[in-house]
Amino acid sequence: MINTKLHDNSRERISARVSHEIYAVISKAAEVTGQTINSFMVQSALQQAQDTIDKHNMQWINVTEDQAGWLQAKLEEPAIVNPYLQDALRLYEETANNVSNISNSIRRYGKTGDQ
Repeated sequence: MINTKLHDNSRERISARVSHEIYAVISKAAEVTGQTINSFMVQSALQQAQDTIDKHNMQWINVTEDQAGWLQAKLEEPAIVNPYLQDALRLYEETANNVSNISNSIRRYGKTGDQ
């Protein structure tokens, strides 16, 4: 997380020119949150910047050579058979077969079964 407290009194300036419509929206948002426009802009930009940095940092996972070897070995192992997943697959297949059988019956005998 970025430390927002400065240890000295140095300040930098950021400025932007925006359309009247954008200014009105930002002004309203600042008013609703009880902040000045400047404070609202700084806090919003800081949060967006931190989110962007965090998202970028999550794109890469740093691992040691040993960790990478362990991960590769695990990925190459056969999958462990999970009985709950097997049951779910069996139920899915049964349901899919039932739906297929019903659809075939409807096509063969008509919607009412009178034919």
